Amino acid sequence: MVTTPKRFGGLGIHEARLTNLPLLGKLVWNMLHNKDKLWVKVLSHKYMGNTSLWMNKKHNKPSITWRGYSTCHYKFCCKV
Repeated sequence: MVTTPKRFGGLGIHEARLTNLPLLGKLVWNMLHNKDKLWVKVLSHKYMGNTSLWMNKKHNKPSITWRGYSTCHYKFCCKV
């Protein structure tokens, strides 16, 4: 009922998943094309080391950002 449009008696709140995936795609895009930004350098150093962005490794306690990246990576690369 929460995501049902207002005209049908719901609250009209959009599903977060529909918005989240494009935002995760933007995260990956920025990681690929803005390697000089500080946040990209920090994530790259912490989670990737000397590997490629697409060589995704599992980590014991990844950050929320890295979990989002991993989700996006799986949806766009592994399900194709």
